[in-house]
Amino acid sequence: MADEIVYSSQDAMAVARAQAADVISLYVGKGGITAARNVAAVAAAAGLVCTVGSNLELGIGNAAMIHLAMATPAIDAETFPCDILSPFFYETDLLQQPLPIRAGEARPPSDPGLGVALDEDQLAFYRTDKT
Repeated sequence: MADEIVYSSQDAMAVARAQAADVISLYVGKGGITAARNVAAVAAAAGLVCTVGSNLELGIGNAAMIHLAMATPAIDAETFPCDILSPFFYETDLLQQPLPIRAGEARPPSDPGLGVALDEDQLAFYRTDKT
């Protein structure tokens, strides 16, 4: 699996040309959903599959990762499960409603956009600049 080496579609092409991996791990935190989908498109064209990696994002990042996984055909979550793990490590995700993430299953919220709303009280509590 090519993981930390792939930040762009050019990186994915280099991995494919070198036949360096069979799987590419996508990260929303490495440039957003569009960049991850571009990497996935290159991977798919090269006959590679993808999964979603994690840097233990909070709620907004997790929502983006779920949407990415659901909307990207190159992601083979059945064979290579996605790393949407942070709900198992943090006390809060800074969202008004927690995402429906359980071991082995994640569903996208149905509200507009990423489908999440921030909890202003939690944001105020964790804010470092409390001026």
